Amino acid sequence: MLWFSRAKPVPQVRVPAVMVVDMQTMFLNQLATHVREKLVTAHERLLRVCAEKDIPVIVAELERYGETAPDVRQLLKSVPRVDRVTKPGNSVFSANETLTLLSGYGANTIILCGVNASFCVWETAKDARTGGYYVAVDADCMLDTQENRLPEKVRRKYSREGMLVPDVVGLL
Repeated sequence: MLWFSRAKPVPQVRVPAVMVVDMQTMFLNQLATHVREKLVTAHERLLRVCAEKDIPVIVAELERYGETAPDVRQLLKSVPRVDRVTKPGNSVFSANETLTLLSGYGANTIILCGVNASFCVWETAKDARTGGYYVAVDADCMLDTQENRLPEKVRRKYSREGMLVPDVVGLL
């Protein structure tokens, strides 16, 4: 069952924020080395643009699963505006401070990336859309740890909702 049925149109003036979801050591250690490297490289490309354009980043960590992986934390050092939230549930919106942060940024567009695309990223996407945000994801910047890839059925789900963008960096 889909929680929302229509793709939200791209805002005329995009004010983006990026959410890095569950890029924690515990999850990344489940990935094959070449898969992890490819995922981190895709994040590096996205975060480099965030640093250049002063786009805020929310780093979301699922409670009880430790910190964001050191290689990802290193990438975040160049980004001027980074906020960390600990989420008690799957969605980044389960963290109380998420809406306050987004409001402070003036964001109307959320770029999602990270692991657990079928669960945490998807729940966040649904909540963001319900909250009135335009949502975009890039298949290179997310995957499911159980499968070491982004399953085709998950890719289709994001695409059907108008969230899958071939080059999310181009939106920024």
